[in-house]
Order: sequence, then structure tokens, then C-alpha cells
Amino acid sequence: MSIFEERRSSKAAQWSRRLAAFALVLLLIAAPSHRFGLLETVAFFWVLGVVGLLDMVAFGLAAHGYYRLWQYGERAGRESTRGLVLALIVSIPFLVSGYRILAYPRLHDVSTDVVDPPAMLQAAGRRTPQMNLIGPIRPEDAALQARNYPELTGRRYAAPPERVLDSIITVIRNRGWQLYGVAEPPTAGAAVEVEAAAGSFLLNLPADVSVRLTDEEVSSYVDVRSSSRYGLHDFGDNASRVASFLVDLDAAVAAQAALPPEPAPAENDEAPADGEPAPEDPQPEVPVPAPAPAPEPALEPEPLPEPVPAPDLADPEVPADGLAQPDPDDSEIFQPDPDDPEGAAN
Repeated sequence: MSIFEERRSSKAAQWSRRLAAFALVLLLIAAPSHRFGLLETVAFFWVLGVVGLLDMVAFGLAAHGYYRLWQYGERAGRESTRGLVLALIVSIPFLVSGYRILAYPRLHDVSTDVVDPPAMLQAAGRRTPQMNLIGPIRPEDAALQARNYPELTGRRYAAPPERVLDSIITVIRNRGWQLYGVAEPPTAGAAVEVEAAAGSFLLNLPADVSVRLTDEEVSSYVDVRSSSRYGLHDFGDNASRVASFLVDLDAAVAAQAALPPEPAPAENDEAPADGEPAPEDPQPEVPVPAPAPAPEPALEPEPLPEPVPAPDLADPEVPADGLAQPDPDDSEIFQPDPDDPEGAAN
């Protein structure tokens, strides 16, 4: 009688699959919750830490399950493979973040003007002690930015500050950022800042943005600063945000410049009283073209005189020279007047 020992199932492999599945579910719940504002950022970081820890444990248990399969022949192949696949899926965001940490400089505050960056006074007042402080950009960070992002420079526009400010607010609203307030256009030689709250594309990690508009009298100059609220590494997010904002602003200012200037209101225009409808704008009179003059009738040519027929020389009554002779009967006979001596003399 043969006795066959039943193969034992590896508990390490089973727990590998369970922990990896739990970490995946936790990640799929936490990421959208933070993306749409249902989970605070600090709590989200704690959840990410738990997910990463569970993922590493799942990797270790899957490896131990393969070891038990090879060494003792335990049933661990399927469970360890499932746990390994789920752990790899969970580790994708962490692997991408690790790559971005190595590929981008260690910065969390980026500005087009590193010497005198926008002050971000409103954003500084909204930050808690758990967040990064807003202050001057350190010289080593400025040098690191200059080496990695030399294209981040301010913009000078040959447009009045009123139009540039309208373009700035339009771009901020189109990008879905939350404005801290609408500023008034700067006076000649002065500057004004427009601040807003922004977020990263995927996880909506919070950051603050400040756009400084300076009136140079003959032109308008724009500087942009973006600062992350949490973490010492922004994974290149701030530089990408500033660069894309400037591209959108260039297009908006160009579109504003293509519009015709708005006509100034007339001096004698009066605002309608309360409850009275505003007077309609008078329609411009369209000149009616004068009727074209009737064409003059064409002059008929005068009829030519009828030609005189040539005399017939064969006619015996016509003399040879063609001239008609007077009729002696029709000729007048001159008889002098006996009372006129001169006539008698003649």
C-alpha cells in the first residue's frame, strides 16, 4: 500500500496575494479621493506610505513562496505569481516617482526671476506649519534652476497692462486654478501680482502660483513663480507648470492684440436712471446712393440735301454750256422814269 503525502500550501504565497490586492484597492481609493478633494494631502501621504509598505511585504512574501516551492515542493506557484503581479501593478506609481526624482533637479520653488521673485504674500498667509515656507530663493537653488531650466524667463509684451492682465486672468481660469483675488491694473512703473492655487495633473498635489505684471509704460513685463506646498522635490512639476502657462499667455496676448480697440464712450452719454431701460444704440445711417442720371438721347443726323440731277445735254432746250437761259417773256424790261434825271442818264 503506497502512502502519498499531501502537498502543503504556502501561507507566504497566500498572504502575498492578499496584501498586494489590499494595497491595490487602497491605492485606487486614495488617489481619486485626493484628486477630487475628498482626502487631505497629509492623510494621502500617510496612505501612500502604507501602500508602499504593504507592497514591499507582498514582494517579500512572493519571493519566500517561490523559495518554499523550490526547496520543499509546497503549493505556492500560482499564489506567489498572483501576488507578484499585483505588487508590480501597485509599484508603478512609485517607480515613476523614483524616475522623476533622478531625472529632475531637487527643487520645490521655481520662478522666472530668481533674484527678485514674486512675493506671493497671499499664498504665504494661507500656508500652515506643515507646508513649505515661502521666502527668497536660495542661491544654490537659483543656480540649479539656471542649469536645468534655462528657458524659464519672463515675457515682455508690447501691449497695455490692462489687456495683459485680462489675458492672465483668462488663462488662469481656463486652466482651472483657484484665484485668490482679482487685482487692478498697475500704474506706470508699478507692479501687481495675481495669485492662484494650482495642482499637479494626475494626483492634484497642491501648489501656489503668482504672476507679477509690471507696467513699463511702453510695454508690459510678466514674471511667474510656482511653489509646491509639500515636499522638497516637485518631480519637475513647477517648471512644467510655469512653461505651459507662459505658452498659453503668449497665445492669449496675441489674440487680444488682434482684436480692434474698444471705442471710448461719448462725453454726453448719460447713464439711465434706475428702472429705466438703457437707450438703444443708434444704428448708423447708411447713405443711399443717388439714382444714376438717365442717358441723353442720341442726336439723329440731319438729312443730307437731295442731289441735284445733272442736266441732260441731249435735251434741245438745254444749252450747250448747261446753263439755263432766262425766258424773254419772264424778263423785266427796264423803262426809265421820265421824272428821274439820274435814271434817264443811266
